[in-house]
Amino acid sequence: AVSAPFLGVYGPVPFFKKTAAYMLANIWGSIQLSTAVDAGTVSRDEGVIQAYKADRLVHDKMTPKMFTTMVAAMTDTLTRETGYDCPLLFQVPGQDRLVDQSKSLEYFKRLRVADKRLKTYPDSFHEPMNDLDKEMFFEDLQAWIEEHAK
Repeated sequence: AVSAPFLGVYGPVPFFKKTAAYMLANIWGSIQLSTAVDAGTVSRDEGVIQAYKADRLVHDKMTPKMFTTMVAAMTDTLTRETGYDCPLLFQVPGQDRLVDQSKSLEYFKRLRVADKRLKTYPDSFHEPMNDLDKEMFFEDLQAWIEEHAK
């Protein structure tokens, strides 16, 4: 089961940031730079947003090496249509402003997997398990697990 598959960044990464990341990746790949990710993109639940803001382990930093490696991994994954020999569930939030949901949906359609299922949550933000309609997310996940545990 995959929630909000990270197969593309939502919105374009500015050219100068992308160029700088690739230049710095080999020179100073460990420098931590702000991504400017807003905690409000994670959930519509104000309690969840406040908990993210208060959590000292949550941050908006990314290294150039992480960015370039992440892009390479997404690119590599998107070239694969087979090789998954297990049941697959994609749970895709419809209002994700961190992950490009269109990449997830396109990839799901191309996948040649015998047992695959797609569940979408039109109103959910990036983390449907922490959003206002989380009960639906968990019910779908539980039903899929129970179906495949037989």
